[in-house]
Amino acid sequence: MIGKISIFCGPITSGKSEELIRRVNRCKCMGKNALIFKCEKEERSHTFIVSRNSLSLQAYSLHEPEMALQIYDLMEIKPDIIAIDEIQIMPESIVSVVRHFASLGVDIYISGLDKAYGGKPFGYLSQLLAVADIVEKKQAVCFNCLDDTASFTYWVNEHQLEARCFKCFDQFVI
Repeated sequence: MIGKISIFCGPITSGKSEELIRRVNRCKCMGKNALIFKCEKEERSHTFIVSRNSLSLQAYSLHEPEMALQIYDLMEIKPDIIAIDEIQIMPESIVSVVRHFASLGVDIYISGLDKAYGGKPFGYLSQLLAVADIVEKKQAVCFNCLDDTASFTYWVNEHQLEARCFKCFDQFVI
C-alpha cells in the first residue's frame, strides 16, 4: 500500500502551517499516530511548528532530511502519518525521503511556499507537487491592495516578505 502525499502550498501568511496543524490534529482525533518534522532553519520555534495565529504542534527539528529516516527507524510504534512544515527550505534529499515514507504506506502532509521571487518554483516542492495525491493551493490577503487573491511571496528586502496578488506583483516572470 502506498501512502498519500498531501501538500498545502501558497504565499506567506496564507495559512499553510495552520492547515497542516489542523490536519494532523484531525488525524490524531481519529486515533492515528503522527510523526512531525520541521526544518531547523525555520526560526519561529526550535521544537514546534507554529502558525501565524499561534496554533502549534511539537516537532522534530531536522538539520538534514535523512535524520527523519533515523528517527522513524527508532520508533517502536510506527506512525500512520508524517507531517513536514516549511519544506521549501530543506535540501533536495527531502524529495527521496518523502517518497520513501510514502512507499512504506505512510500518509504524508507537507506545507511550504510553492513560488520563489519572480513567480518561479521554490526549492524542491515542485518535484513533490508532480507526485502529490492532493494539492491545496492557499491564498492570502495582498499586503498592497488588500485583495484576497494573493498567491505570490514578494521579497521587500532581506528581512521583510509580503503576500501579493498578480496585479500588485511587479516582478512576475513567466
